[in-house]
Amino acid sequence: MSKIQEEIVKDFCRRLNPNTEAVIIDLIPDEGAELYTWKANVDAKVKKDGGECLEGWAIWYQDGVLVEGEACAVWKSPKGELIDITPREDKYPQVMFLEDAGIWKDGGPVANKRQCLSDTSVARAVFRAGEWRDRLRKQYGSDDAVPEAEQKKMDLACQRIMTRDVANWERCPCGSAKQYTKCCGKPKGHPLKNL
Repeated sequence: MSKIQEEIVKDFCRRLNPNTEAVIIDLIPDEGAELYTWKANVDAKVKKDGGECLEGWAIWYQDGVLVEGEACAVWKSPKGELIDITPREDKYPQVMFLEDAGIWKDGGPVANKRQCLSDTSVARAVFRAGEWRDRLRKQYGSDDAVPEAEQKKMDLACQRIMTRDVANWERCPCGSAKQYTKCCGKPKGHPLKNL
């Protein structure tokens, strides 16, 4: 990661939680842990092996497109090691973690935090897809519970936005109910963010 990219990520992290710094931790899935169910996995691990549950954000960076904070929880072992014990489909060996206590206070799915790095159609489509995914997660309770038809609808809409396969007068595929030319098809003059 370049110095400029590092500064972008640091600034994003300061906006999420100015009281701590992000750290890189190992991803070592725990036996029996379920995909993407951080809080439940870590709470079970604490009950079984002791330690502590730390809530926070997994920080993801897509060069020139987006920086995103995904709500997660990690296990702090009795020896003080931080480990992400929740398996992921992407198989990254490490994750950038920013502690932020209390984000799971409501118990349900937590919406991701995002900041576009440019005002391109690709960046806007990725941002809107994330918002759509958050709505579906909230509606159905988890990513796994979202019907396949809804997932395909979202994927097709994002593809149409990124390839500009939408007439200006059509309703925007992102689901905003606005015309495409007044929504994802129109440059905003500033990158989107939901911080």
